[in-house]
Formats: sequence, C-alpha cells, structure tokens
Amino acid sequence: MKILFLYPNAEGYGRVPLGIAILISILLENDNQVELFDTTFLSMAENIDSVIREKAKLVLPTERSHLYELHSWEEIEEMLKDKIRAFLPDLVAVSIVEDNYRYADKLMSCIKSIGMNIPIVVGGTTPTIAPDVMMENPNIDFLIQGEGEEALIELCYRLKEHKSLNGLRNLWYKDNGNIKNNPIRSFVDLDNLPIMNLDIWDEKHFFKPYCGKLYRAGFYELSRGCMYVCSYCINKAYRKYLRGAGRYHRNKSMVKAINEIKILSEKHQWEMILFCDDNFLLSMTKDRINEFAYLWKRDINLPYWINTASESVTREKIHLLKEAGCCGIGIGIESGSEWIRKNILKRNTSLKDTENAFKIIHEFDIRTTANNMLGIPGEFEEDIFETIKLNRKIKPKSIDINFVAPYYGTELHHVVQKLGYIQVDDKPGFRGMAKNITTRHESVIRNPYISKERLNELFFDFMDYVQGEKPIPQQFQNPAPGSCKDALPRGDKSKEILLSFD
Repeated sequence: MKILFLYPNAEGYGRVPLGIAILISILLENDNQVELFDTTFLSMAENIDSVIREKAKLVLPTERSHLYELHSWEEIEEMLKDKIRAFLPDLVAVSIVEDNYRYADKLMSCIKSIGMNIPIVVGGTTPTIAPDVMMENPNIDFLIQGEGEEALIELCYRLKEHKSLNGLRNLWYKDNGNIKNNPIRSFVDLDNLPIMNLDIWDEKHFFKPYCGKLYRAGFYELSRGCMYVCSYCINKAYRKYLRGAGRYHRNKSMVKAINEIKILSEKHQWEMILFCDDNFLLSMTKDRINEFAYLWKRDINLPYWINTASESVTREKIHLLKEAGCCGIGIGIESGSEWIRKNILKRNTSLKDTENAFKIIHEFDIRTTANNMLGIPGEFEEDIFETIKLNRKIKPKSIDINFVAPYYGTELHHVVQKLGYIQVDDKPGFRGMAKNITTRHESVIRNPYISKERLNELFFDFMDYVQGEKPIPQQFQNPAPGSCKDALPRGDKSKEILLSFD
C-alpha cells in the first residue's frame, strides 16, 4: 500500500517524533510505500516555543532562522494537495496530540476537499483517550487507540485485501454511519520493534538548541510508560483506557538499545542524545543502570540528557551517569507549594527530596533544569512566589516554565470543566475539549484568584525574581502556610471541588 504520513507541527518545534518514526519504519519493513508531509519548517518563520523561552530569559538566544521557510496557509494547502495528487496514497495517517489537533483538522479537511475519497486514520495520545469524541469528526475514517505498531500494519493489510475490519484490535471505524470499536490488544514488546529508519525526515530535525549552541541531536526511548498518576498527565487515563493490555511500564533490553543508538548516531552524526523516557532513573534497577553506564561509555561515549524525578536521585546513580557522560538532567518541580503539589497535582514528592536531588546532581557538576508550572487551578499568587523561592534555593542551572494545560481525559480537565474554569468546544470531533489549548502562550484555565494579565507578567518576570533582578513582594516573603487556602470566601465551593479528584 501507499501511505502518506501527515505531521501537523504548527509551531515549528524541531524533533523527529519517535512514535511516527517507528510506525514508518515498520511500514517500510512490510513492503509498503511511505511518504511524509511535514509542516514543521513551513508553518512558522521560527520555533515559536524557543522564541517565547528566549523572551522569558529561560534559554540563551540561538540562531535558528536558517532552518525555517515561512509559507502562508494557502501555500501549505496547495503543497499538500500537490503531494496527494503526485503520490496518490491509499491511506493517510496522522498522529495527534491535543495541541496540534485543530491544525491537523485543517489539513485533513484539505485532503477531503480534493474529492479522491482517501481514507484517513488517526492515532496517538488524544485519539487514545478521546476515541468516542474524535470519531465524530467527519474527516476521520479510522482511529487506532493505544499502540499502533501492530494495528496499523494489520489495517493496511485488511484494506488492501478488502477484508472485514471486525475484530481488528485497537481499531475504531465507521460502518454505514455507525461507530464501531474493537477490543484492546496487548502492549508491544519493545525488543521486537525495528531500528528507526529516519531517512524520510528532514535533517533539520536533528538540530537542537542547547546552551546557546545548535547541536546535531538524536532522540531515543529506553522505556515506555510512567509510574506516576499525576492529575495533569494523561498517563492515568492511559491506564484506564488500555486496561487489560498488560504491564504499562516496559523497558527495552539495554544491549539492543545501545546497539541501535550506536548505529543511528554514527549514520546521522549526532553529537548529543536526548532520552524521552518519562522517568529515566526511576525505571532503572541497580544492575540496569550499571549495564547502561558500562555500555554507553564503551560504545557511544556521547553527552546525553535525561528527565527524571527527585526521589529517584541517589549519589550512586548520579556518579554512574556522570562517569558515562551525562550532561543534563531535567526534574519536574511543578510548584513550590506543598499544598498544590499534594492536593491538586497529586505529586507527593516532598520539597526536601527536591532540594536534596538538586544538591546531589550539582555535586557532580551536571547541568540541571527545573521544570515549573503556572496557571494551576486553586493557585494563588502566594503559591507562585513559593515556586520562585524554591528555585532560588535549589539554584538550577536552567529553568523552564509552562502553563498547566487541561488535556482532555486528565483529572485536571474534569475538575476545571466542572468549575467552569475553561471554555470547552461543542463542535463534532472536539466536544468537551478545551479551546485553544497551549502550554507556552498563555493559561487557558481561568483562575478567579489571579488575572490572566498578572499570570502573563509572572511568567515573563519569573527569571528576574529568581535571579534577584526584581525583589519578592514583602507580603510573599514569609507567608503563613496555607493562609490563602483558608481565606477562600464563605460559600466558595472551589476548594471542595478541587479536592474531589477521582
């Protein structure tokens, strides 16, 4: 079959998405023809995410303009139509997260407008947690819920052979106007996946700004799944919708992983590796991290970056990572307010654990990134200054800030919708989803205790407060613990609802 993959990257964030890369590799291995329509370097004149981070003084300015060639929507639409007419695909496949769904919908509408009756299949994060909602979208013919490696191959085979779709696990489809869905299949064995074939991707995806310099960087995952059930993350929803598929968190064997990274880094001349695992260290036993450190130093010997959690940090583990060339570790702080972390975000990591983790990492001279959130429901300005003071105390080498996003299917989304803190869509295919969802531009969650304008000010002034360029207001220097939460107006049910997470 001929499959066109659509990558609807509306904001120009350069990075090969691992899920799509694996799917393309599997399709190619099974004698399909695959082409890609990638909007990453077409729809913007710059990486918007990086521009905002530079403006907020979160990262050093890095010249990237040579990577982008801005086109109007009309030009992109014509380019897509030309691609369809030239390739004549039997199927168009689209991987969707909620951030890119509206842009993806415009591109899918464009394909449907050609009138060639090309079926469209979607998969990814949002289709997995909102299949019944998305199947109402007239542009979507098929939906793969959960992992798509086996389901997509089987779908292509059945379509080619004109076989029934009944019983094709993980698939939702339309039959004479009726939406049907099949049972969930077991999770894939990561060791059975092929090495990524990245030849179809623009090499500009390999350029990653880091510390003011562009590196040729590759992305890789050693594991899938997260052990946490944070209220703002879709991992808990995954467990709900994919119940019965098997062990949610899985590791790839270290020998296979290191061999693949060696092949890929040599072929594509990578200078750095960024691991995409949700929690790199928490998934590592003592034997596994020893094996990783030994094989990495022996076979790869490149700097690498990881993301992990405070409670997974020990001196022994960090020593091994340092010896093997770890150059950076990102840790989610989210909020400096214990009340917010425990009751709203469902992150029970103590501030003491967080402080200790950064202390240990800095002892080994590894660059740290503290990841923070603003716009959390139930948050007062006091809480934001608690986050600022925590960053001052732990002294991370770099800081990142996002507005918390109420992704459909998360506990957070359920609560803020119940409170009326978000505007939700009623358009078929989008029912119940927050409008204009974003993590970087501005908060989409209304906060009755902080105005949107003040939130934006605090976002862009965050680094000035942390670095002492601006003084912390007197009333927030030593606030009484929990004072703002206790001061909610009489009759205000917000606190009760906020604490009503399932």
